[in-house]
Amino acid sequence: MSKPQHIVRRNVPKDHITSHNTTGSNGPEVRLAQDMLEDALRVLKERHEVYGPAHEHYYDLAKLQNAFYMVERTPRDVVMQNVLEKLDRVRRTDCDSETFRDSILDAINYLAIAWEVS
Repeated sequence: MSKPQHIVRRNVPKDHITSHNTTGSNGPEVRLAQDMLEDALRVLKERHEVYGPAHEHYYDLAKLQNAFYMVERTPRDVVMQNVLEKLDRVRRTDCDSETFRDSILDAINYLAIAWEVS
């Protein structure tokens, strides 16, 4: 089985390039999954500091949505709705855009929160 090719980064803001990025044989930086996961963890921690524990937010949000929609929704249902929204946004955006990157990062964090509230 051949080794997968790396996707070359284009127009990536300098503040989104972490120390683990490597330079390809032709010089441009390549995308690494580890970079995205480290950035996602950083953002998750920052949001926790600002908004508090995610599980508390999603339990409260599920209660609000249950009352509004008059259906039983769990915190996991609410979080998975956010994942689907981000995946739809990924599908509709250019893979070199900041929106694409941010939506991938958000989807990763929402999946982690889904694990937390399940």
